[in-house]
Amino acid sequence: MLAAFESTKIVGFAIAFPALRDGRLYLYSDIIAILPEYETSDCELQLRLAQRDDAIRRGIDLIGWMLDPLQINSAHSDIGRLGAITRCYLPNVYGNRSGCLSEDFFTDRLMVEWWIRSPHVRACLDEKRGADHHVRISLPANVLELCRTNPCIGPLVQRDLRRRFERCIMRGYAAIGFEICGQHASYLMGSYEDGII
Repeated sequence: MLAAFESTKIVGFAIAFPALRDGRLYLYSDIIAILPEYETSDCELQLRLAQRDDAIRRGIDLIGWMLDPLQINSAHSDIGRLGAITRCYLPNVYGNRSGCLSEDFFTDRLMVEWWIRSPHVRACLDEKRGADHHVRISLPANVLELCRTNPCIGPLVQRDLRRRFERCIMRGYAAIGFEICGQHASYLMGSYEDGII
């Protein structure tokens, strides 16, 4: 567990635990939580970087977590800024979600891989150009607001996003970049090998 402080006040924390993936030890980042008034700060980014430093000290090369593909800001931070990648789309992991959006809103998730020692991650952290991509998976940058104002849109957007991701993954592509440009946000899909790029 790692915590972020402002003076003596805890403003955020991260919890991770060791796990195995294909016989390889990695760190699974289960949760990062930030106080609402600090969500626009770089607190989450700093907690991720602290997780990276901790993993490197322990001789671990990979950190993983799950990401809601509709959470544009998280995708931009995780994939665009940190250099994490994803090549696994998990449909409706927790079952249909009721509440603020729609009872038909699926809990689809992307399994994120952060190869923390890779040249790709170093380039992203240094704000240099990332790996070349071949396909864009684009959606409206305000997709969550659209889903809230018209709950019927959510399941349609999710089904389309799932179909496009599954098609790219079957072609051997991973999401290796993310960008927000005007009213559109895009997952940048390209080739990836463990820890290589």
